[in-house]
Parts: sequence; structure tokens; C-alpha cells
Amino acid sequence: MTIFQPQDFEQTTIESWENVITQPLHSRANYSNSNEIVTYTRIAKQYLGIFADEYTMKEYLFNIKSLPIDWVLLFNDLPKEIDPNTRTEIMNILQMHRQTPLSVNRMIAFFTGRDLLPEMNMKYRQYYIEVLRKWLTFIDKQYPGFSHPNLQRIFLDFVKWTKYHFEYFFENEFLEHQMPRILWYGSAKESEAYFLYFLYLFGCDIVIYVPNGEDTFTKYDI
Repeated sequence: MTIFQPQDFEQTTIESWENVITQPLHSRANYSNSNEIVTYTRIAKQYLGIFADEYTMKEYLFNIKSLPIDWVLLFNDLPKEIDPNTRTEIMNILQMHRQTPLSVNRMIAFFTGRDLLPEMNMKYRQYYIEVLRKWLTFIDKQYPGFSHPNLQRIFLDFVKWTKYHFEYFFENEFLEHQMPRILWYGSAKESEAYFLYFLYLFGCDIVIYVPNGEDTFTKYDI
């Protein structure tokens, strides 16, 4: 099992985040890979209403997207359709929970047993499940007892997007070398903000720009 322990980048006069994010993990400060534990510097930035005008904004974003890296332009790549069988399984789990409340661990067991996790290399599976446990524990604090109607949309979107994106990540990325680098532009709906938070917990590099100045995470108590 591989475990990732990201450390958030702190700005210095020596190196900018724009430079660090172009580097593979092993070239970044604080990198170590020992006994299947990978420690590295992770980029996590949110910029709120920083542009004086639309031209400046577009020019800056063009320059960011032109960096020599393979961005995941998440704001343009969140599928809307969900497999009917997947929808049914999620709805069944939520219905079971309404009848007999499920703990976080039982919820994970049902997610695993009902094939709601993305396909992945076995060496990443336990780490993914541990991150999922942290995420579900957080959601349980937001909505105690997993009892709010909003959870249906949150879980449907979460399973849909994790299966879509993480199956690609696990297939195409050697994560010890490079974590996915996520670019988000604009405001985020609740389920989108929670998915961004899961990506952060997993250890991805994340850069967020919100022109209207709305704090994506504070809005949802993240």
C-alpha cells in the first residue's frame, strides 16, 4: 500500500507556486519516498476576485493554462450523466441508511461491495479508502447522521465524478511521480466544492480562481 503525505506549499521569494507545479513530485521540496510513504510539497491555491478587468483575467489564465503541464480543467469536465445502475445502488444505500443508520465504515463497505469505487491499482486502494473515510467523516459532521436531502445529490455527483476522473488518474498517472493538477475557474456548487475537497484530501495540486470573490470553501464550511 502506498500512502501520500502532502505538505502545502508556502510562498517564498525564492520559488513561486507556478514553478513548483511544473515539477514532478521528486523534484519538489520536502520530497521523500520511504517504506511506501510518499511525502511531497503540494500546491493548493485559491484566488478570489484578483483581476482588474476581463482582459487581464483572460491573459493571466491563458498564461497559466500554457504552463508545460497536463492540467485537469475540472470546471469544464464534470459529467452530467450517471449510469442508471450506479444511481440505483446509491439510492438503495441511502434508503437502507434511512431505515437503519449506517456508520462511516459501513457506508464504505457498501460503496465497496456495490462497485461504487473507481477501478484502481491495488497499491492505491487502501489509501483511497482512507481518504474516502476522512471525506465521509467530514460530510457526516456537515450533515449529522447523513440525514439531509442534499446528500442524495452530493453522493450521486461524488460517485459519478470519482469513477470518471480517478479511473483515468489511476490508469494514466504514476502517482508517486506526479499527482493530478487540477484547475478550477468560477464559483462552485455544493457537490462541486465537496469534490474539490476530496481531491485536496487525496493530495492533488489544486488551483482555483473565482472572479466574483466568493470563497468556494468558506461558503460550505470547508
